[in-house]
Amino acid sequence: MSYSYAGYYQIRDYGINALYPTSIADAGDSTNEVVATERQNIMRIAAAVTKAMNRHMGLDQYADYMPFLGERNYDTRDPRGGRPDHISEDSLELELGAPLSELTICTLGDDTSVTVGTDVLGVPFNRTPSFALALFNAPGVWTQWATDWRQSIEITGVWCERRQYDTEGWIDSDDAVADAAGLTATVTEITVNAADGADTNNYAPRFDIGQLIRLESEYCIITAVNYSTKKLTVIRGARGTTAATHVITTQIDSFQVEPDIMRACSIATAFEYGRKGKFEAMTVQAGGQSINVLPDLWPALAMELMPTPLRIGSG
Repeated sequence: MSYSYAGYYQIRDYGINALYPTSIADAGDSTNEVVATERQNIMRIAAAVTKAMNRHMGLDQYADYMPFLGERNYDTRDPRGGRPDHISEDSLELELGAPLSELTICTLGDDTSVTVGTDVLGVPFNRTPSFALALFNAPGVWTQWATDWRQSIEITGVWCERRQYDTEGWIDSDDAVADAAGLTATVTEITVNAADGADTNNYAPRFDIGQLIRLESEYCIITAVNYSTKKLTVIRGARGTTAATHVITTQIDSFQVEPDIMRACSIATAFEYGRKGKFEAMTVQAGGQSINVLPDLWPALAMELMPTPLRIGSG
């Protein structure tokens, strides 16, 4: 038997895209699967695969495949005395332990503010994400503190495992807030112009369940889409951001997950779905390619499909 998706589209599962079919047909018989039921099954599997991938990669909220705006703190001194391991011998480089895609605030242990972009730069230089920060002509070093050695370095920014975050992480959905009165900070429905249209990457529909969108500096997660009424139901102030007011015509951006992460999760989800025992083999459409997979290869090869940490060859 073979398994194929007909007319599928992708749905974002809080960061990892999963195959989301509009019809499911088993080539071995004339009975199609119940799409509504199977969509739910596929999404449950995709959620489990997402969590398994994060565990496999040793990722947390500061280092998964979706942007998180937050503050991370680092010791200026080892509790046993001396320089901590995450600070270089010359006290000018700080290992972050998580991928930083955008630095917004940098404060030393004595509350000295460091100017972002001139006095502190990400390492590797001119690439995203950064895995360390280096001080240049800054008013101090990473090991300095004032009255209490337990004071910490404060690094605030967007944490995300996404190559070229600054140029490819977000794209214009080619849509905007269409509510005549704009949005208050409490409403959970956003009216748009054409929810099922194409974004600037020519991907349609431009809005899906589970997708992360951005309105100015606020992130929202889409929990439902009504294509006929052009309304998005969303979680406001998601991923460490704060819900805010937005005027009509405010541009809506959508986050683009790392392509190889999307593909790996799609393949792993297909493996798990095939383990239900209905199919001996499957043909899955992912990344514009047809991929033939055998369920009995799981779990020996499934984890190998997941990419290595992106810090290798980052940029």
